[in-house]
Amino acid sequence: MRGKGRARGVLEATLLISLLLPCLVLPAAPTASAREITITSFEDGRTRAEVAFGAAGTDLSLSISMQTGMRTSWAFINISGAPYTGGGKDCPLSPSLDLGADGEPEWRFNGTGYGALGHQYLFPDGSASFQAVFPAAGLNDSMAIRLPAGSTIIDASFDLVPSGFAGPSVSVSVDVGTDGVADWSNSTLAGKASVPGIASLIGSYLSDASPSGADQYGVRYVDVPVRLSCGSAATLSATNLSVRYDVTLTTTNLALKLLALVPGEPGTGNVSVPVRLASGSAGRIIIKDIALQVRPPLHAPDLLDPDPPLSPELFIDENRSARFSVRVQDIYGDPVTLQWFLDLVPVPGETGTSFTLLTNYSSAGRHSVTVTAANDLSEGSLTWWVNVADVNRPPVIRGFAPHAATVGEGFLLNFSVDAYDPDGGQTSYAWYLDGARQSEPGPTWSYRPQLGDAGYHDVDLTVGDVGGGSANLSWNVLVKKTNVAPTVVDFSPASDPVVAEGQALQFRIAASDPNGDPLTYEWVLDGYSAGFGATYNYTPDFSAAGVWVLRALVSDGVFTAGRTWNITVTDVNHAPAARMDRPREGEEYLDTDIILLSARNSTDQDRDPLAFRWYDGETAIAEGVTANVSLTRGPHSIRLVVEDGKGGKGELAVNITVRTVSASTEVSLSPGKPREGERIRIKVVVTNEGDTAMTSVPLELQMDGVRIGGRTVARILPGDNATEFFFWTAEPGRHDLSVSVGNQTSVLYVSVAPGVPAFYFWILMALGAGLIAMAVSAVHFSIQWRRAIREGIIDEGKRRGRRKDQDRGKGQEERKPLGFFNIRLGASPYKERPLEIQTTMPEDRPPQDNIREELTPVRRHYLARQPAPPGKGGPAPSPRGSPVTAGLFAARRSERPLPPPPEASDVELPVAHPAPPESKPSVPSPPPKSKAKLPPPPPPGKGPAPEEPGRAPKKRMKAVEDRLHDLEGRGMDIAAPRRFASLAASFFKGGNVAKADQYLAKAEAKLDELEKEARPAKAEGPTCRKCGAEVDPAWIVCPECEAMLK
Repeated sequence: MRGKGRARGVLEATLLISLLLPCLVLPAAPTASAREITITSFEDGRTRAEVAFGAAGTDLSLSISMQTGMRTSWAFINISGAPYTGGGKDCPLSPSLDLGADGEPEWRFNGTGYGALGHQYLFPDGSASFQAVFPAAGLNDSMAIRLPAGSTIIDASFDLVPSGFAGPSVSVSVDVGTDGVADWSNSTLAGKASVPGIASLIGSYLSDASPSGADQYGVRYVDVPVRLSCGSAATLSATNLSVRYDVTLTTTNLALKLLALVPGEPGTGNVSVPVRLASGSAGRIIIKDIALQVRPPLHAPDLLDPDPPLSPELFIDENRSARFSVRVQDIYGDPVTLQWFLDLVPVPGETGTSFTLLTNYSSAGRHSVTVTAANDLSEGSLTWWVNVADVNRPPVIRGFAPHAATVGEGFLLNFSVDAYDPDGGQTSYAWYLDGARQSEPGPTWSYRPQLGDAGYHDVDLTVGDVGGGSANLSWNVLVKKTNVAPTVVDFSPASDPVVAEGQALQFRIAASDPNGDPLTYEWVLDGYSAGFGATYNYTPDFSAAGVWVLRALVSDGVFTAGRTWNITVTDVNHAPAARMDRPREGEEYLDTDIILLSARNSTDQDRDPLAFRWYDGETAIAEGVTANVSLTRGPHSIRLVVEDGKGGKGELAVNITVRTVSASTEVSLSPGKPREGERIRIKVVVTNEGDTAMTSVPLELQMDGVRIGGRTVARILPGDNATEFFFWTAEPGRHDLSVSVGNQTSVLYVSVAPGVPAFYFWILMALGAGLIAMAVSAVHFSIQWRRAIREGIIDEGKRRGRRKDQDRGKGQEERKPLGFFNIRLGASPYKERPLEIQTTMPEDRPPQDNIREELTPVRRHYLARQPAPPGKGGPAPSPRGSPVTAGLFAARRSERPLPPPPEASDVELPVAHPAPPESKPSVPSPPPKSKAKLPPPPPPGKGPAPEEPGRAPKKRMKAVEDRLHDLEGRGMDIAAPRRFASLAASFFKGGNVAKADQYLAKAEAKLDELEKEARPAKAEGPTCRKCGAEVDPAWIVCPECEAMLK
């Protein structure tokens, strides 16, 4: 049988191999492809390098490391320049990069007009200056600034120097980017001027502009156009060009040089390619990025250290395993893919460096194990040969019964098994009980234990084949005893008992078990477990009258025996137990309290319905298990009587005390007769007239049913009192004031008389205060007025509208006051003697004469603000005098010697009003007549015609100059209007009246703003309340509107 099974296995293997032969070929080598590798660092590992040159020179500190055989696809290095000095302009000039340091640089920055890398100071033609000739006013677009494409501008400026122009200056503008908008202009350029602030304009142009050209090293540049505009014939020279920028330039022609420098043969060594940097001046060269894309040459991965060795061939048995492993290496670090093959068939999922061959009992024969290692370019492989020897397999047990073996003494238990030989041979069976072989040779066997065999027994089975293989199976059989029920041998009482409630009775039972098993006893009363053990004591309670069934159960764990009794319990009555929950002994209550009587915890053993009666001494006060009562002041004995209706009765008594709390309330109001709007204080005095302390007494006040206040008095001892205050704003009418103390309430009636409302009261107060202030002001005004008349400051007859008496005589001079004379009495040296100042007009001088006099600075300032007389503007003010339309001023004092005349700051005179022509001089010798005549007044309703802009620029410029002098005298900053006035004068001289008119308008507008700002400054001192004019603190009357100041 074994030979036939083996032949069948060989036949199956042959058929399988014949079916798989078309597929069992090694896979073709993968198509070689160039795997790209990127190198992003120098040989020392840096990805960024910065080389500083203190002067012109070279640097060989950098190098690139590449493995032998690497072929470069492309390479670039990003380079930028920076100043050697932080924030300076000393950037590298003509920097270059040379791979291999063979003297032939692969990149250089030295084109015409390039300047230094990071700082442009040259124009596109390579010169440091640019000159534009303007034969006449016009534009010039030939200027440009050359910068690398993609630059970020840090700052930029250049100087413009005009020459060969007629006149003091020339108008110039600069347009960067030629967008038609002037980015810088100077209309009065007379010498060198800097053109700053063009960095953003250049940067904006560079962001959108296309490159203007490129050199052989791939440097692309942009020529930023600059348009110059000149307003007249001149020559403009642009010098001192300075544009600091930041740019990153890329070198792209390095691949060919690297191909020539790196050998093409595969190998594990590295080649170091030096990088030579050079600069023609001081500066810093910054290598920001390096990127080389290379690919290795055509090569296959190396499979090293095979385990086990490839020879000799490996021999193993069926159903054994063998482990194979290799070490893989790619000298260029290419990704390697591994695949294991069994008999030239790929093993799914086996792509690691090790593989475990698992054989079974059909694997006998010679097999190959192959591993392949492939990269993107080529592939390598190794092969082991394995001989698998045939091995006999033991029988296989597919099923058996029973799984759990348990049987009782004298019962039958059947065993069976399902087994076969995987090699196809015959099987044999051997059964064993506790080690003794049984006679049955087949796959089934029966076991019947005898009485007394209780316990565990071993049943074993051995299944064998012709090749000596075997399979084993075992059971652990539990043989159980055959049990016999226990027997009751004794019990008491012998018959059903009769017992009264509360009488004790004992029950007893005895039993035996034929098997000698331990017995348990349980007593069950009316179906409920009542106890355990051989005895049971039963005492019925006083509610147990009736018939009860008691069973005694005896068990050996399997079977049960027992005895049953019917117990008759006769009824016995018991008196109830009285329990008083409330009140308790010694408690105290108030006569206002509702006292709770409670006997809920009273009990009756017979569970009879109970009746409850309550007594105060011998007086019945309530019935029921609970009740609420009120008691009078004094001691009380509360007695509880509980009856069950069957003659049983229980009693209980406690002693309590009832006390009285009596409170009297005294209420008073302050004021006693309130009026409307007054804040009333309400005083409440609460007196404890009881025999116990009052605690947490609530006190509340209500006015007409509305709560106006409330308090809680913490404690009032017997005979003591507590006082509380409340406040209420009185309202007219009759009111009900309710005072509640605890549960006592008293009502008072409050009458409030109507009063003056607070609003009207304050209005009356304000009117009274105003009248008082007016009276005080009138008295003060009268005193000051009389003082002014008394001292001659005011003409009483003129002020009252009366003329002086005409009969004083023609020889007596008639004084005509020209105005109010304000005298600083506190500072005048004549304050001790009355100072009489009068103004007269000589008879022979017409009132239109222009008379000059010496005035104080304050008076000159006042006169300067007065409107000019009709005509052509009036005479110009002089530094020491101002024109007045009045006569002469004269002072008449007493004949005795006087102190020196007052200073100009002590006496200040306002403008005077002209005296009538018929007035006569008040001095013997009037001053001589003045030939100067004032111009005739303009027609009514007409003034001097305003000059229109552009019609008389000379007059307007003269007026502007006068206003400038005035504002300059006030300390104002007149730089802006003076600049506009100068430009207007320049254009007027050049004949450009329109431009002169335009700048005159700007100057006048600026002067209006300055005068508006200057007006508040003049009001820093006191001003008249009526007209707002500036006055002196010592003045009594305003010279503008003649209003009293004090």
